[in-house]
Amino acid sequence: MTNTRDRSGLDFQLWQPDGELAIYVQGIWSAVVPDDCAAGVQRWLRGDACSGVVFNLGQAFQLDGASHSAPVIRLPTSQQAHNMFLPPGAQLAGIRFQPGVYATVFENQPEQ
Repeated sequence: MTNTRDRSGLDFQLWQPDGELAIYVQGIWSAVVPDDCAAGVQRWLRGDACSGVVFNLGQAFQLDGASHSAPVIRLPTSQQAHNMFLPPGAQLAGIRFQPGVYATVFENQPEQ
């Protein structure tokens, strides 16, 4: 597991699975911005042709200027970079799937 806290105050943890789980999951991560980080944190997310799910456990965050406050947010496949702003008190966790996994596993299920 990789754990970093940079000068901006962002506490970021990343776990990259191995074995069979790595076929489906690129990474499981968490990001926390402390309440005392008055300016919040802004980062660019690289486009990687992957999709993911974000669990919002704190304040609303912004992605490309749009505010997201729902507890679960699907991040669709993207090949371009996105601007993310995390305000003080932001707490996120997420799963980043390997390319094509989200659609294969979650969207192409037969009708029941």
